[in-house]
Amino acid sequence: MGSSAIRELLKLTQKPEVISFAGGLPAPELFPIERFEEATARVLADNGRSALQYSTTEGYLPLREFIVEKMGQYGIEATVDNILITSGSQQALDLIGKLLINPGDLILTERPTYLGALQAWNAYQAEYTTVPIDDDGLQTALLEEALQGGPKFMYILPNFQNPGGVTLPLQRRLDLIHTADKYGLPIIEDDPYGELRFEGRASAPAGGAGCPRVKRPCRGLLARQRHLPQHLFQNARPRLALGLDGRPQERHPKMCDGEAGHGFAHQHLQPSGGV
Repeated sequence: MGSSAIRELLKLTQKPEVISFAGGLPAPELFPIERFEEATARVLADNGRSALQYSTTEGYLPLREFIVEKMGQYGIEATVDNILITSGSQQALDLIGKLLINPGDLILTERPTYLGALQAWNAYQAEYTTVPIDDDGLQTALLEEALQGGPKFMYILPNFQNPGGVTLPLQRRLDLIHTADKYGLPIIEDDPYGELRFEGRASAPAGGAGCPRVKRPCRGLLARQRHLPQHLFQNARPRLALGLDGRPQERHPKMCDGEAGHGFAHQHLQPSGGV
């Protein structure tokens, strides 16, 4: 296994003479320190013993209930049984690779795409077919040609794409969903930045935008991961080491088994490292 490209990028951030634009690091002066202190003190005062104890692999139930409510605002139907809390988005990507990828499997991604996903899936010997992005994101008109190679799933960042920074408009979201439905192809939607914007309203997720308009249920598995909580950081990238993964219930036990296999039993207040 080779050196981690992300780790090498983050090493540069420790040099005071370097201003690195390579990593998605928020401005530390925007961290809401006082709000974290208040929240931590409240939790420890009200429910300290259970907060510091190990919990279930799926994660803290009230947080999962909040996520279900949040997803419902975007037209995504889910229950707590569809939600798995992870220790950072990188763990979610690794669990997806563990469950879905066999050596030599073909994965469809945008070109370019998020380095961390490639790093997670290269460990499972994935291969890739790519579709270029333009100023409006993934060029969905080119999807069908790329799908002829038989990829196992698509990995898409529709909002403020990393590293391109572009956002997929509604019509392309609909085209994406309909194409995935036509081929029965799973979509992994990665959306760390969807609610972080200087103006306008948050775009609907690919699943929320498309699936309600398909006359029959979408055949493609749609797993969606987010960093939480986004509202604490406003114009900075969210950096709490939490991720979530929402997927059809039949996939959920296997993902939980994968997380538990790494020895993960969540603590409600646990320090953990996300990327």
